[in-house]
Order: sequence, then structure tokens, then C-alpha cells
Amino acid sequence: MLSETFPTTDQPLTNQTKGVKSKWFDKKIIFNPHSIVEINYYPGCHEAEPIGIVKYGEQQFYLLHFKRMGLEYIINRYKTFANRMSKNNIEQKMGMHYFMKEKEITDEFYRMLKDAKQINQQQ
Repeated sequence: MLSETFPTTDQPLTNQTKGVKSKWFDKKIIFNPHSIVEINYYPGCHEAEPIGIVKYGEQQFYLLHFKRMGLEYIINRYKTFANRMSKNNIEQKMGMHYFMKEKEITDEFYRMLKDAKQINQQQ
């Protein structure tokens, strides 16, 4: 989810933001704990290899990440997270997008904003 400015009104966030589908944010998060013995998440929980009685439903749910709420917010957030990166994460090259240059963040933001849609229109 993204918006050009940080939301400031009492309106629902989905009225103030737009969304962009990203495979990097898809996650298997809804499961029956009585049917799954082990979820076997990979780092970041973006992928999993569940063990047990595994059934995939046809209904689609949106996992909304409100992480791009204005360009200034994103730039400051990336700087903060870059400073918090553990040695292990850096060695494993996880979260390296937090080290992007300000121009790269800006370019990516406006590319995403161009493709963004109201959430009820996403497929």
C-alpha cells in the first residue's frame, strides 16, 4: 500500500492509499493449526513448506502492507532500518533494499505509484 503523503485524516486507510501487487509481500499466513504439523517458513516468511494436511483454498485474501506512506516516510524508514541491520542479515544479503540510495527509492516509489490501484480494483 502506498500514498503520496502520510495519511492524516480519520478516513479508512484504504480510502487514502492505493495498492500494488508484489510477490515479495505474498505470504502463506492463514492455516489450520490442528492440520499443520510444521509450517517451515523460510526467512521473511515469504515462502513456506507446510507439513500435515495441506489444502489450498480458492478464496483470495489481501495481506496489506502499509509501508510506503509518502516518500519522506519511506526514505527515513529505510535509513532507520539500515542502521539496525544485523551482521547476519548483511552477510546473508537479507534486507539489502534498506541500503538503497535516495534517488533509487524515489524512482521506485514513483514507478510503483504509477501502477497503483484502489484496493477494491486489485486482482
